[in-house]
Amino acid sequence: RNFGSLVTKLDYYWLSFLMLSEDYHIIYMSIFTVLAYSGFFYSPLHFTFHLLEFVRRSPTLQNILKAVTLTRKQLMMTAVLCFIIIYIYAVFGFYYFQKDFFVKVYTGETEAMCKDMLDCFIATLNLGLRMGGGIGDAILVPSFENDPSHHYARVI
Repeated sequence: RNFGSLVTKLDYYWLSFLMLSEDYHIIYMSIFTVLAYSGFFYSPLHFTFHLLEFVRRSPTLQNILKAVTLTRKQLMMTAVLCFIIIYIYAVFGFYYFQKDFFVKVYTGETEAMCKDMLDCFIATLNLGLRMGGGIGDAILVPSFENDPSHHYARVI
């Protein structure tokens, strides 16, 4: 096309680019194209992002995403409450049951998990959420015969 001057051509292409960049479908397809090329030339792991297409095509999955994103403040406050409760467990574990917080490492030796409060919180957060029965599955089992009060305190 004959637009006249170079400034007019650049202005036309710039405005065309701005209009295209406002269309979310074009941005979405451009990102998927970049991911396809990077999956082909760089790493096949980038193809996994194409599974997100199911979310775009399924109304049920879109409703699930709306349920999570519309109530994100309540979900974040629930997560904060969860961290507070886990922190309380970590404080009690650090001050009263520090000698029980040991874990077997790959070499077969036991290693202390509660050397300081941060380590105890991270261990309680990590193992407490991953174990089926909570942190009680990860720490040592106390001897009832040697120290019955310690055994009863752990139950409480």
